[in-house]
Amino acid sequence: MSHDKEPDTPPPAPPESGEPSPPPDPPKKYLERSSVEVYAGLILAILLGAVPMNAIWRSVLLFGVLCLLVDITWRARWTINWKRRVKVIATSVLAAIYLGVAVTLIVYEYRSTPALFNAEMRLAYVTDSGPLTHFMVAYPSRAGETLSPVFYLTFIQITNLQAVPSSITDFEVAVGKGEDGPWENLPNIPLASKGLLNLTGNGPRKILTAPPGTYRMNAPRNTEHLKQAAVVVADPKLENELANPIPPHHTIRGWLALDVPSGNARGQGNYFRIKLRDAAGKSATCIMSLPSSEPDDPAGHVDNGKLLMVGEVIDVSGFKVKNYSAPSY
Repeated sequence: MSHDKEPDTPPPAPPESGEPSPPPDPPKKYLERSSVEVYAGLILAILLGAVPMNAIWRSVLLFGVLCLLVDITWRARWTINWKRRVKVIATSVLAAIYLGVAVTLIVYEYRSTPALFNAEMRLAYVTDSGPLTHFMVAYPSRAGETLSPVFYLTFIQITNLQAVPSSITDFEVAVGKGEDGPWENLPNIPLASKGLLNLTGNGPRKILTAPPGTYRMNAPRNTEHLKQAAVVVADPKLENELANPIPPHHTIRGWLALDVPSGNARGQGNYFRIKLRDAAGKSATCIMSLPSSEPDDPAGHVDNGKLLMVGEVIDVSGFKVKNYSAPSY
């Protein structure tokens, strides 16, 4: 039996149509590294311009832009064949531009930041030498009944410039010879717990008021003045005012007594630095000179507080005399 092989039948031709076949799809192109960096730089630039942030965070984002630009400088397709020296120069220029912009942003923000507090010294009674001064404070200590000189009796006002209440937690006064210091902290003498005395030998009841200015009380005091010390009440006291939150855009005022650092015979300088910090961690530093004298206008006395001599005279000649900041033995 013989088997004849059937001839191969060609596959049927596709049906003819009137339209040509579509061209094959082009191969997909992926973003190269340099393109991704450019896009990332554009996104960072948009963030820098559109999102509110402080100068520090803006500088951090700008550093990210710097890193992208440096990477492009060294490894982009169109810079890969640059000479190394050219790449180093380009990197240095980019770094210099970044540092200039970052420093400018930070300095501008620091200078343009609105003040949080304002402090002003309205009135100052100053005694340049001790141990006996025009004003003294009397109080019990480990050494017994003690008397300390008040080198600066000042009336200070503080304004809260913020839109929220502020509670002052740290308050510091320093004295210096110039606006730039050097500064030496002045120990605070609490008037709320110490008896304020005036060594004038004159005890009639009266209220002491004065226009803004500095009054140097350098007439010598001796032990005879201690036998006729007039009791004085300072109103208001700054420490009492600072014990309460300061309302927004509100001003407090009060008397503040200051010692000089232990071992100093006199205060050093006519400039003062007041540093404030509140419970929220916000701080301010105010530099001022001793207040200038103003015309004796009674209207100017309103904001300068009162020193009330109550009419009582006491003998403190047996008290131990020492600087308030000196240790008690």
